[in-house]
Amino acid sequence: MKNTIIFAILTAGGIVAGLLVLWALTGFSSFGLDSDDLSFLVPGVVLTILLTVALMAAMVYSNRSGSDQI
Repeated sequence: MKNTIIFAILTAGGIVAGLLVLWALTGFSSFGLDSDDLSFLVPGVVLTILLTVALMAAMVYSNRSGSDQI
């Protein structure tokens, strides 16, 4: 379980870091979006990333523990 948590934290951190680097390379522009749009876009992206990483971590944990075997 400890390895799964470390995997989830490192993966989510890597994705967020990659997005920040991409944002920095574009000159921190907001792509023509106003603050209302960004206030919904940013949490949506973050929650989607967290959900994806959590589901992948659960899948890996389930596979390694053998609890999904018939």
